Amino acid sequence: MNGDARAVVRLEAVTHWYGAGGRPARPVLADFSLLAAPGEWLCVLGPSGCGKTTLLNLVAGFFAPRRGKVLCGGRSVAGPGPDRAVVFQEATLFPWLTVAGNVGFGLKRQGLRGEAHDAAVAREIARMGLSGHAGKYPHALSGGMRQRVAIARVLALSPAVLLLDEPFSALDLPTRERLQDELLAIWAETGATVLHVTHSVEEAAYCGDRVLVMPRAGGGCVEEVSVDIPRPRARLGREVMGLEARLRHALRACLLQTPAATEEGKS
Repeated sequence: MNGDARAVVRLEAVTHWYGAGGRPARPVLADFSLLAAPGEWLCVLGPSGCGKTTLLNLVAGFFAPRRGKVLCGGRSVAGPGPDRAVVFQEATLFPWLTVAGNVGFGLKRQGLRGEAHDAAVAREIARMGLSGHAGKYPHALSGGMRQRVAIARVLALSPAVLLLDEPFSALDLPTRERLQDELLAIWAETGATVLHVTHSVEEAAYCGDRVLVMPRAGGGCVEEVSVDIPRPRARLGREVMGLEARLRHALRACLLQTPAATEEGKS
């Protein structure tokens, strides 16, 4: 883990675009800055193509920004590391490994063996409600159970930063809400910093300590919405519903912005 407890995430004037050659007219992220405090659940809300997943991949260290800096725990991100773990939209499990084998895969790569390894795997399997399924293979599991395994594999590594790439979007509503609640409870126990990209207003309002609303790629301003609703939250409570309305309004406003309009506003 990085130096400080549960790690701060910082992006400083990050610009990124895809493809070879010079900078295109509209980069995916342009002079983008972000600070996620230790232990914060920060949601990034926006439409498809706004740069949410690019942002997450930069923090994960899957690639470097064209310009600017990405730091975690005060250190420059130079590649993937055990202090940062990603839960993807689809459960990326090894089909030839059992539930226990998938959950323990990262631990073995870190050199953990024997009783310590087995105890860690059993703990995460139980924590995600998978007891009794340790010997099953992914093909025998439901979509929700596969996602539980993917989350358990990540949590077994005790990452300081948890990166969520719309991990609940492919699930049915009851499973999605149940997994949200379970992950929120685990987050409260571990104190990890969470960076959660989503296109769901309801999810951002229910989960986030703070929400960044992103415009379309290449234009407009990011709007920041602080959340002061105490936990645990009532999904259909007045405060959460009011926040959802506020986020919908902010999202619509961001979508109406264009690069040309933004530049005209500066002149």
